[in-house]
Amino acid sequence: NIVLTILILFIGLRKEIGVDWEQYINILDRFGFRSLDYIFSTNEPLYFFTNWLSAQTGQGIVLVNVICASIFSFGLIRYCRKQPYPWLALLTAFPILIVAVSLGYTRQSAAIGFWFIGLTLLEKNYITSSSLFIFLSSLMHLPSMFLFSIPLSKFSTILKQIKYYIPILVLTPIIFRGTVTRFSNTFLGLYYNYSSMLANLNGFLFRILLPVLAITIFLMNYNKFKKIDSTEISYIYKVISILLLLLLFTSIVLPQSLVVVDRLSLYLYPITIYVFSRLPLLKLFKLSSYSWRFIITVLISSYTIFWLLFASHAPWFVPYKSFL
Repeated sequence: NIVLTILILFIGLRKEIGVDWEQYINILDRFGFRSLDYIFSTNEPLYFFTNWLSAQTGQGIVLVNVICASIFSFGLIRYCRKQPYPWLALLTAFPILIVAVSLGYTRQSAAIGFWFIGLTLLEKNYITSSSLFIFLSSLMHLPSMFLFSIPLSKFSTILKQIKYYIPILVLTPIIFRGTVTRFSNTFLGLYYNYSSMLANLNGFLFRILLPVLAITIFLMNYNKFKKIDSTEISYIYKVISILLLLLLFTSIVLPQSLVVVDRLSLYLYPITIYVFSRLPLLKLFKLSSYSWRFIITVLISSYTIFWLLFASHAPWFVPYKSFL
């Protein structure tokens, strides 16, 4: 796939791009020559193993970025292909997920890639498989564990289908042991770590603007979306919308949690892709499908250009530099 290859090269071969570039170099130096026992005793072993592998093969940060870019790009492309207008879905993902996240937050971008695969499976009602990919996501970036709440919201459906009983009986103790210990030991630490960061309110407002617009459109036209997709799929995005609203409420009640809310809300960005790629089918305000595609294209393009020109962190992304 040409688009997949371009994305992997664009993201994976970037050079000195992103605010946290030096931090990722430090992680490579810290974990690159540790023992495997130590690597797999950490709370994000899959990401640290990627660093270990890169250091051991002498490929440095490039291999780390290419592996993470591959996971992210594959998940994103797989998800976008399932949308009514794949190119519109990919365009919607560009300013936040491709530019801000994949070029700036390496391990979270890989975690989001796994989540996209899990979300695609969840739409097909493959709850066990979806949960497995959320688990893989947490091995890259621990906070993604909160995504388990989405398949768990279908708990009543799970109990009605006997085919899920054996996977539940087998996987529950494994996942419990593998995640609850990690969660209890480190999640509060991550919360305090993120909370101690200097919150960039303008950056948060920029990143949350499109998702808020999307959930507003979605909830106000919920019955129309149910006519496009099945009730089960619409329900998934209703849960995602509620989670995003809860995060926004948390950011208002607990302003010190703004950075935490910012990072977690990135996992809910698929609601934006889902809604915007279906607006041409809804034809709201009696506008034609072509009109909606034109409006969304102009909106997303303007949104991206504005950020690249005026954002305080834009100099970390512009001009783009590559190892090629």
